[in-house]
Amino acid sequence: MGSANSPSSLTFSTTDVFSEISSDFKGKNNNENKKKFTENVIDNLIEEELKFQEAKKLNPNIIFQAEKKALNLLEINFMET
Repeated sequence: MGSANSPSSLTFSTTDVFSEISSDFKGKNNNENKKKFTENVIDNLIEEELKFQEAKKLNPNIIFQAEKKALNLLEINFMET
């Protein structure tokens, strides 16, 4: 998702999703599939955003802590030896 300072990462994610959808569905008879896929993706993005908002209410530092943990995991797993 976006940075902790962005008001909402949903805008960027939705733009990316629609770009992907338009490039993936070029054949005929795909309008129904495209509609179902789009609805599912948007529902998932909204659900994810709501989870982040609730998590921030419970712990305002949650994004910072998650980023710190992710960087630590990257260092452990991909650190050059």
